[in-house]
Amino acid sequence: MEVGVFSKQNHNLLIFLNHKITDLIIGRQLNAESVGYYSVGYEISNLPTTELVFPLSRAIFPGYALIEGDLNALKNTFLKFTKLVVYVAAPVSFGIAAVSEELVITALGDKWVEVIPIISILSF
Repeated sequence: MEVGVFSKQNHNLLIFLNHKITDLIIGRQLNAESVGYYSVGYEISNLPTTELVFPLSRAIFPGYALIEGDLNALKNTFLKFTKLVVYVAAPVSFGIAAVSEELVITALGDKWVEVIPIISILSF
């Protein structure tokens, strides 16, 4: 039983490090202000993923479970879902990159202009 708990803790630690390693590197190389700019830019650039793709993925998962025995149907459903995600999320990501300056100035104000290039790069 302890092995399962230990494995789960290791898994959670790896997920945490995967999500925060860039913050640690930026903080080490630059300063806390830069980490703040990066974090805000990262959050905005990932809105299509966090607000569109993740909820859709959670919704489609039970459908995958229903057809797990039919590998061909599972493959076709997965490919259709992936196409849907690309057709929806990619234009939104490109749109965020294209209007990043206007978005930042309107939503966050002039003091956040430092995040504009971060959003533009990370949106892709």
